[in-house]
Amino acid sequence: MKKAKFVKASILYGLCLCLTVGAVWTGYVSRARAEGRGETAGREEEEDGALPLSDVQGRSSDEGLSYAEYLVAHAGTAAGEKTVFLGTDALTGTGADVTVLEEENLAEMPTGTDSRTTGALLLRGGDSYAEYSLDLDADGMYCLSMEYAATEETSRNPDVKITINGEVPFREAGEMDVPRIFQDSTPIRTDSTGNEVAPRQACVYGWQRHTLINTNGYYDGAYCFYLPEGKNSLQIQGSGAAFLLRGLELVPAVEAMDYGAYLDETAGEDTSGVLVKVQAESALYKSDSVLYPNYDRVNLATEDSAGQYNNAKYIRINTMGGSLWNTPGQWISWQVEVPEDGYYNLGCRFRQNFLDGLFTSRTFYIDGEIPFEELGRVAFSYDDEWQNMVLSDENGSPYKVYMTRGTHEIRMMCTMGDFADTLRQVNDCVYQVNDLYRQIIMITSTSPDAYTDYFLEDRVPGLMDTMKEARDTLSEQTEKIVELVGGRGSKTAILETLKVQLDSFIEEPEEIPIRLSGFKDNISAVGSWLVDIQSQGLLLDYLYIKSPDVEALEDETNFFSNTGYSIKRFFASFDDSVYAGNSGEEPASVTVWLNSASTSAAGRDQAQIIKDMIDEDFTPQTGIQVDLQLVQGSLIEATLAGMGPDVALMVGEDQ
Repeated sequence: MKKAKFVKASILYGLCLCLTVGAVWTGYVSRARAEGRGETAGREEEEDGALPLSDVQGRSSDEGLSYAEYLVAHAGTAAGEKTVFLGTDALTGTGADVTVLEEENLAEMPTGTDSRTTGALLLRGGDSYAEYSLDLDADGMYCLSMEYAATEETSRNPDVKITINGEVPFREAGEMDVPRIFQDSTPIRTDSTGNEVAPRQACVYGWQRHTLINTNGYYDGAYCFYLPEGKNSLQIQGSGAAFLLRGLELVPAVEAMDYGAYLDETAGEDTSGVLVKVQAESALYKSDSVLYPNYDRVNLATEDSAGQYNNAKYIRINTMGGSLWNTPGQWISWQVEVPEDGYYNLGCRFRQNFLDGLFTSRTFYIDGEIPFEELGRVAFSYDDEWQNMVLSDENGSPYKVYMTRGTHEIRMMCTMGDFADTLRQVNDCVYQVNDLYRQIIMITSTSPDAYTDYFLEDRVPGLMDTMKEARDTLSEQTEKIVELVGGRGSKTAILETLKVQLDSFIEEPEEIPIRLSGFKDNISAVGSWLVDIQSQGLLLDYLYIKSPDVEALEDETNFFSNTGYSIKRFFASFDDSVYAGNSGEEPASVTVWLNSASTSAAGRDQAQIIKDMIDEDFTPQTGIQVDLQLVQGSLIEATLAGMGPDVALMVGEDQ
């Protein structure tokens, strides 16, 4: 009995001793970490939340130097003094996979290039680079343009890497996309069913100029490169796709003037009585092969390439863009003929039903240049219906653009516009909180115990400071979006949800493990929001330029005409001969069923694509007529009844 009491007393004494030692050790560690956080916070307070300039300048791109940090490092540097072209005379070396095209090997030059190909460089990827030297009289910031041509050796865009004085200046310069340029290789034509078919796209192999720009939407405009006074070396390295390079051009990085300064500089006169309309589907060039003309049958007033209204029975190619024209950096250009010198207004008919509650943005170029700053971020508001708009200032006064008599090229480039800074800030915020989440689950696991105190404040360095910074960033960017779009909506609700959760974590840190799953879901939701907001879709019907005294174009249809059009479309839908099905040939040599889960627009689009391939390639090459039918039904029953097709597509494996 006495022995049992002695054992119990020993166990209790041991437990008390362990608890006492643990408490002392925890207090010591907490004080040490608190002192460490205090020193860190002191340094951050001295830096006013900014990355020290010395740290930025001392970091290489391999360590994650971003373009934003690069601009901070060289803030205050003036634009370069003059434009510098780096051609063959400035070339100091090339890689092993580079060919200099001379008279004896000009057969390698692509179709569409000219005599300027002599002396050009053919970069084929691998160890292909060209290095140039230049001597500058002063430090300066420059934009970098390439004079290049695509080759027939590749089917994708070239990527280039820029190195200045032996170092990649910033992370984004390590891989920059150089677009190939496309145009319609055939006219819009009508198939055997009476529907119009979009033209094929072909790569343009002539010489092009391209200024290196950001294509993820985080930064607006062209990249700026810092070059110090004295001798410099500039290297461009190709990767993957082959391309021809005549040289590089350094252009002083000067911001576009504002509208007021533009009017003072041009000092022209208003034109009178001029209206020039260009159908969007009649584009001159585009930066991507997916930017082909398409059709929209929603509204009667949508015009085709001949300027005719929509047809209730047949498909008419009448629009350009849409969901495929949604990536920053993609552009489409049109050619317009101007009858006289003077000021004009720019307008367009569009539909933006892609970014609910927000707007999409485009940059307008006239003959390769942005006339003034405001045309660098033109907003297209959300609406399910078609809209007509004249490019105007915030007060509704149309912008005046000076154009000389003759042919001009109008280019619209997809951009993030006023959302660029918000996108970058929120992306950095998501990275921070996601890193916090990883550090937390390293301690708690993904399924923490609700009754355990994990002492996260002590064990995760800078936990509260990072959460406060992320909360402030989300709050600031939410208010900025509200100001831009004029109200709150579903797009801001996602940011506000994460902000509210961070607020609650700051007030009650012990709740973090309990609500860890919701924290992860909210981070994922904001990440999806970032992807969604970068999708800048826009559908165009036509563009026009007009004199200031000409009324803006408006739809001439009304409720009754549109209702009549819808009724006609309904009855025409019962005539299967006009859809992407029957070729109209009797009898058809081959009957093909395209099985679709539903006869929706998506299913009809698939059928139309296959029908185009049949009409353009298969039938002309083989002479075999094909009766393509979009069906919804059971293949087995039809085959047993002797009514089955010769070929069936999109059929389940069980059949």
